[in-house]
Amino acid sequence: FGGLSVNIGANDVRELFNILVQKRRGKESGRLTKLVSSPSIYEYLQPYVHGYELAYQIREALEINLYTAFIDIEKLLDSLGISILDTALETNSIRGVAIAGENFLPTIVVNKNHKFNGSTRGRRFTLAHEFCHILFDRSRAKRLSHISGPWTSGRVEKRANAFAALFLATPHALERTLSTKVSLDAGTIKR
Repeated sequence: FGGLSVNIGANDVRELFNILVQKRRGKESGRLTKLVSSPSIYEYLQPYVHGYELAYQIREALEINLYTAFIDIEKLLDSLGISILDTALETNSIRGVAIAGENFLPTIVVNKNHKFNGSTRGRRFTLAHEFCHILFDRSRAKRLSHISGPWTSGRVEKRANAFAALFLATPHALERTLSTKVSLDAGTIKR
């Protein structure tokens, strides 16, 4: 569950349980399996640095150029066989839920009732954040879930946030984009 202070009621528990039942007996793609690993949470390395390293690693494995400024995260997840399910949970404390593991179809549940997911940018960030959990946090998760908030390692969440930020836009891509200026007079792009 992606959120800082998770507050979940019986209706949401039933909804998430039903989603787990629906996604059970699924299988992940071979392409996704090749990307999955269980790196330790290095105590000597800041979690954001680790998240950045993992994002670079996955961009390279997926052959995404460092200067690519926009990644269609939904299309990418679909190509890896990761299902995206938008649902309206009663709680607004959960941004997203990552489902993965043996006998489950990898799925990211996006809570439509979380204000962060109300914008395209926020939703994209949630997808990339949960993608990180699907790729790297399976050994840290419990049998059914990885719970974000006061019950889990803050390092794991910081790492996933850093992964999402850099995966979606590297400094290389940002620098190229920001150094491009639009000439108001000529209506052309200048470098």
